[in-house]
Amino acid sequence: PSAPAPPPPPPPLPPLDSAPAHFAGALGVPVWVLLPKVADWRWALGEAATPWYPSMRLFRQSARGDWAGVLGDVARSLGQWQAGAGAS
Repeated sequence: PSAPAPPPPPPPLPPLDSAPAHFAGALGVPVWVLLPKVADWRWALGEAATPWYPSMRLFRQSARGDWAGVLGDVARSLGQWQAGAGAS
């Protein structure tokens, strides 16, 4: 008999720009960060990644105050992750 498949890894942690996000990024844990349209300087402009934390993915508002769009992007990416598409 074959061994059961290992459980899938947990989904990425999706915080806002906060200490837990920086801690997860520093540990190399997959983390998705939700950012406002005008974010802190360290997140650059329009990028989906940061050179400081390779395991981090950034989700940005396309318009000031548009959290529905950000959450839609996160939902789509989470669906891809669940389907095994390897979205990071």
